Amino acid sequence: MLRAEGVRAVAIVNMHHLKPQASSRKPRRLLRRGVESLVVLSIATLLAHAFLIDGWLVPCVVSSGSMAPTLLGPHRAARCSACGMPLVCDADELTVDSLVCPNCGWPNNPLDPRTLAGDRLLIDRATLGVRPPRRWEVVVFRCSGHARDYCVKRIVGLPGETVEIRDGDVYIDGQIAHKTLKQQRAMAILVHDSVYRDPHLPPRWRPEGARSAWQPTTDGGWNFRQNTADVSSPADWLTYVHCRREVGSPETTEEIPIRDDDPYNPGASRRLNDVADLLLVARLQLSGSGSLWLRASDGGEVFQLEIQPLSGRVVLQRDGKKVQASQLAARLLGRSVELVLSTFDQQVLLAIDGRVELAFDYRRSDGPLRPVSRPLAIGANDLEVTIQRLQVYRDIYYTPSTHPANTLARQLGPDEYFILGDNSPISVDSRSWMGGETVRGSQFVGRPLAR
Repeated sequence: MLRAEGVRAVAIVNMHHLKPQASSRKPRRLLRRGVESLVVLSIATLLAHAFLIDGWLVPCVVSSGSMAPTLLGPHRAARCSACGMPLVCDADELTVDSLVCPNCGWPNNPLDPRTLAGDRLLIDRATLGVRPPRRWEVVVFRCSGHARDYCVKRIVGLPGETVEIRDGDVYIDGQIAHKTLKQQRAMAILVHDSVYRDPHLPPRWRPEGARSAWQPTTDGGWNFRQNTADVSSPADWLTYVHCRREVGSPETTEEIPIRDDDPYNPGASRRLNDVADLLLVARLQLSGSGSLWLRASDGGEVFQLEIQPLSGRVVLQRDGKKVQASQLAARLLGRSVELVLSTFDQQVLLAIDGRVELAFDYRRSDGPLRPVSRPLAIGANDLEVTIQRLQVYRDIYYTPSTHPANTLARQLGPDEYFILGDNSPISVDSRSWMGGETVRGSQFVGRPLAR
């Protein structure tokens, strides 16, 4: 429903310049001109919205789940009975009446019977008329064979490039395609959130060693006050352990690597893929003169970061060897900060409060990936650490094409774009279209505005 807001004009008059004999017609003329200007401005705004922004007068609603969780189609909701995490799933072709929680693994979370409408979009029609589309940008275009319908996907390949999907990642001209921190955060899929915890299961974050100084808090956080760990170790570690409830035995768990399962597709039957591209978000506060440590493993490499909050020095090690050092621009001590550690796209990235402080590109070791069940850890020594919240995300794992014509690298023409849906297992896009169809520049309508 659209509601038109009334327009009110206010005339401001300087009383010091009025004479008792002056006519009142002049203020009335000023008031009338002000009202006329507002009416013209309102009409111009309506026309601009009508021609430059779709979905403002006539709703544009997402009708499928191919871009979930970025954009939701018709969906149904649930809340985990064990840890309390909110859940959603695709309402189309739904064959189950409950969801499995990705955070704690509780399998019996009843669905709300109501179907919620897909996300409503406002489509900016002007921007792509000024500049060409960019990689990782979400765009709206006219569907091939259905010119009256719009499709919404994400661009990954640009004109003239060679696109290949390998081990869940996108490769452009033989090199892995990186994402900026903002793009990573926009595309990341939540795996674990410490705020939502099942009290009947062991915590996902666990101290290493019986003498560890890490202590859990009642709100899902952790405190570190005094290092009592083995002095031969550089840090007292708090390790993330990814696990799931065993089938048929919901009170017991087994450790497994993070995989590309998603409650949004509860009826999909497919082989799950191990995911090595992870992103850790920690909200914490530090004090003291010691070091904060971060550890990440992608299944083939082990990276370790030492952060010295007092001096601001950061040192990155790869398999025990120093590979990069930098100086923090952000102040860490005495305030709450958001720390991000990412291993997306064969790049180690450290960010503080949204600012990238270190980025290290590397090439993954040859051979099959062997992601581990304990891929992330936070360590400390000679510091006081308060962690309010810990979240673990994974990157989108792009599954390869099932069509024989599209299994090899795709060479794009001078006006061709390769597009993919964020919900890779069910998305119909450039991987699966017959003959590897792409999108041409003339098909673009615009891009969704921030909702």
